[in-house]
Amino acid sequence: MVKHRREFKHNRFNPLLGLLIGCLSLSLPAIASEPSGASKSETVLKSARQVVEDTAFATLITIDQAGQPKARTVDAFAPDADWVVWIATRASSRKVAEITQTPQVTVHYYSDGLKSYVSLMGAASLVSDLATKRSMRRLQDSKKLYPNFPDDYQLIRIQPTRLEGVLPGFRGHPSTWEPIGVNFP
Repeated sequence: MVKHRREFKHNRFNPLLGLLIGCLSLSLPAIASEPSGASKSETVLKSARQVVEDTAFATLITIDQAGQPKARTVDAFAPDADWVVWIATRASSRKVAEITQTPQVTVHYYSDGLKSYVSLMGAASLVSDLATKRSMRRLQDSKKLYPNFPDDYQLIRIQPTRLEGVLPGFRGHPSTWEPIGVNFP
């Protein structure tokens, strides 16, 4: 019996077995990594939301004046129904200066429990009107963090153009590792 397993293991050129393994390992992930139609996109977005909800803190990635990506952990607001993400920060922060220079950003969520991630790419804008600041302020945006509220409280609004991820049910292309993705209008 052991000899048979050994022969089977080393017999790489069995065409029927190769075809079967190829179909199982390439076709299924390829289908999952290429959305077709609204229902596939909705399924991807639902899976992505699960990852975001399972993530305590996101990472905001901006581009500095030299073109160097800069990443930092942020306490982002949960994405709304259209996947718009808001982040509160100090008006004097480095991220505000970088967004002023280059508005293209990425917000990255990683869930260790789900072994999955979501990256939201889009354009950031700075929102400074008083009514929005007051309506968006959360309990964790305390006087300790923002002692001169509303003057030192800056909101960043990220309008996504694309979502990519390795998600529950969508593990990416088997040979290129390209993640599943959804473009936003």
